[in-house]
Formats: sequence, structure tokens, C-alpha cells
Amino acid sequence: MSHVMLNTIVRNTYLGSKTANVTTSGSATSKVATSTRPDTNTTANAGSIVFGSTCNYMKIHPWAASSTPTVRVIGWAYCTDIRLWIPHLIAEVTMASLRSATTTINGNALKAAATLTKGAGDAKLFAPSGDNADAYFVVDSQGFELVELHFHTASQGVAVNAHIGDM
Repeated sequence: MSHVMLNTIVRNTYLGSKTANVTTSGSATSKVATSTRPDTNTTANAGSIVFGSTCNYMKIHPWAASSTPTVRVIGWAYCTDIRLWIPHLIAEVTMASLRSATTTINGNALKAAATLTKGAGDAKLFAPSGDNADAYFVVDSQGFELVELHFHTASQGVAVNAHIGDM
């Protein structure tokens, strides 16, 4: 008789922009096909964090210093035929309210989302009631080589970041 042992694979969580937080742009920046590989942009008011895609689903735990930023999740696929990076909107989620507690990340006091709202695309929201736990959302990133989180607010320049976890 053979024995079967089931193991739960531990999935790590990592910080989207490891060395510096990014700051929000004033509006949703247009994303178009490009021959240049997308990359994290830590210049003032750029609001973009780019990282390698996960195998399937990823959880995104956004952070913001203030305001209620919108996070656009963009999947980038590379077309070898014409050597272009092609953007695809996966989801758009707004941090509808922030928690009161702060956490220092890359030198800034950032707050987690207390509630989230979905504006477009496909995302599963996990937003607890009240101010007792952080909200996060899950998206399917399968088939994309890179994923970009683009943060924007009406009042640009808000420090933001996100923790990303493989699922």
C-alpha cells in the first residue's frame, strides 16, 4: 500500500518596489505597445511598479500614504514576431478607504486599504468589514510575462507601494 502525502506550498510575499516607493500620477497614463521593456518608474509622479508575472493568480496588497489611489493592473505580453510589448488591462481597483494605522515602508508611513472597489476588469476583492484587517485583491496574471501596477490619484505625488504574493 503506497502512502500519499499532501503538502501545502509556501508562497512568498514580496514588495513591488523594493528600494523606493513610487508616487502616484495625476491620471491614468495611457499604455500602448512599445519596443521598450516596461520597468518600474520611481521618478516623481510616475506611479508604476513592474515585476515578473506569477504562474497563475497573484494577491495584491496596496499601500498609500494618503488619498484613495486607483491601481490599474496591466499585463504585458511580448510578441516575438514584431518585437513589441503589448499591454492588456487585467483590472482596475480603487483603495476606497485607508486604515488608520501606518507601516513604514522604504522610509514612508503608508496605510493599507480598509476597503476596495472594482472599477474594471477581473479582480476578486477581499475587504474586511471595519478597520480590523487589511484589504487586498486577487487577479489572474497567467499568460503575461510582466505585470505593471499603475497608481493614480487626482492629487498626484502620493507615496504608494504594494506587496505581491504568488498563489
